[in-house]
Amino acid sequence: MAKATIAVVCILAFAAIAQCEVFDIKGHIYCDPCKLGFQTEKSYGLKGATVELTCSSIVDGSVSYTQKAVTNDAGEYVVSVKNDHENEVCEVKALSSGTEDCKVAIEASARIECTEKSGLHSDVRFANPLGFTKDVAVAGCKKIVEDMDFDESQKDLLLLSTDELSNLL
Repeated sequence: MAKATIAVVCILAFAAIAQCEVFDIKGHIYCDPCKLGFQTEKSYGLKGATVELTCSSIVDGSVSYTQKAVTNDAGEYVVSVKNDHENEVCEVKALSSGTEDCKVAIEASARIECTEKSGLHSDVRFANPLGFTKDVAVAGCKKIVEDMDFDESQKDLLLLSTDELSNLL
């Protein structure tokens, strides 16, 4: 009888834990000092950037969960998400860069699967990097653009204005 009671208690405890799933969302916030719109060897992590994770219903958009985090010295953050959000859209948004030097948002948000039913077998989810750029490209970016060997039709994909691009090339 005692063994059966212990087994029932263990099963109930496991069921309670399974319903209180916690996911850790890990990501990176960077500065693009060349205004290219993506990470390069000149990019660096932004300390003190603020991100917010929001989960909302796919039916009516009502928000069910929000959590903020601040990046460490390397520009990395971890946001914990409680419970399973199978029928919801969860996004990490970059709220601020944490610096006046690099504050123009490039990628503003990244979607994350926060459900056990996604086929992922880990409680850790990785968000795409989110970036900010400077107002003016810094020295040394010319070589990066030249090394990429962009042709004229591709140059409009960069965040640089025509004048800025001409100054680099």
